[in-house]
Amino acid sequence: MNVNEERTTPLPLDPNPAPLAEQASNDQHLMLTGRAQTTGSNNCFICGAFIPTGHPDRTREHVFPQWLLRSAGLQSANLVSSNAQLITYYRLTVPCCRTCNGVDFSGIEQRAKAAFENGLEGVQSLSRRDLFLWLGKLYYGVLFLESLRRIDVRDPDSAPLVSEVQLRRNKFHHFLLQAAAGVVHWPDSTGGPASFLFVDCQIDEDTPEHNFDYCDSMLAPVTALRVGRVGILAVLQDWGTMETIHEKRLVAARLTALHPTQFREVFAMVEYLAVETAVTRRPSLLVGGTHGATVIPVPVASPNGGSVNVRDFARFLAKALFTTVENLFTEGSILTFTVDDSGDAVNAPWPGAFFSGLDGQPLWPSAGQVQGQ
Repeated sequence: MNVNEERTTPLPLDPNPAPLAEQASNDQHLMLTGRAQTTGSNNCFICGAFIPTGHPDRTREHVFPQWLLRSAGLQSANLVSSNAQLITYYRLTVPCCRTCNGVDFSGIEQRAKAAFENGLEGVQSLSRRDLFLWLGKLYYGVLFLESLRRIDVRDPDSAPLVSEVQLRRNKFHHFLLQAAAGVVHWPDSTGGPASFLFVDCQIDEDTPEHNFDYCDSMLAPVTALRVGRVGILAVLQDWGTMETIHEKRLVAARLTALHPTQFREVFAMVEYLAVETAVTRRPSLLVGGTHGATVIPVPVASPNGGSVNVRDFARFLAKALFTTVENLFTEGSILTFTVDDSGDAVNAPWPGAFFSGLDGQPLWPSAGQVQGQ
């Protein structure tokens, strides 16, 4: 089958499914013929089709698109993964069937590429549906890849970096990704599943790899991507709630070109608020349909207004900056980098300026950009 042909008959699912595939059959995926959330290297990470090595419909999907790596100067760059292994960005691939790769997501990928070529305004002009599906695929692709890789690369029987249970927590997100195939829908009036925060970012002209950063969360479907001057932070299943929150760091982030440390601080705040919202203000969802599914969110009555428990937030910020809570938080107050005591946005030149912790030492990325962690 040509990569650009549409598949009219679904590929078979794994005849000997992993436990995750069996569990996933008892959920919304039942509405979708021939689709399931599966795990393992023999299955398409999007539709779940059984495509073992050598299958004619098997392709490799680059988790970070090749055009994105080229634009960021990262074709041969390495990152330190969560198991301390050095790995080349180009080698970060997951199994994907030809239809999901070459048909369902092909147009979305092309539109995303064109948008990034036109900078922040171009990305902001993408449809909310395209942006959700593009970022959502990237987010889920990273998780799926980590479910295939081992904590101890020398021991094939060691636990995976992301367990089946952790992957399972994203089953509804995986379900929403099936919208790329036209089998899951939501009303345009809802704005779609995600909230987006667009920010301008500073660049390092001399070191292109410093102009890229990727963050995600295991606690909530939150992701952030910085490519050149373009910064996007997204909560992938809050149906616009984050866009209604006017926390001071989020407000200030829209008013200045962000330093890399500031971008990480804003990500930490988005993650913190998303976790707090997911726990206490999760919107109800009505899912129905006979030939596919339609998802309708029930609006949240009183979304979070941006109240922050700084002690709790300190844990998120410390994780994002690879430091300790004690280096950021003391006596009921926390260091801030994006907004000053008067509530004004902080302008910090990059490269050149660094923010310091309470120990007086420069914070990330002073020792070199540690990407992808």
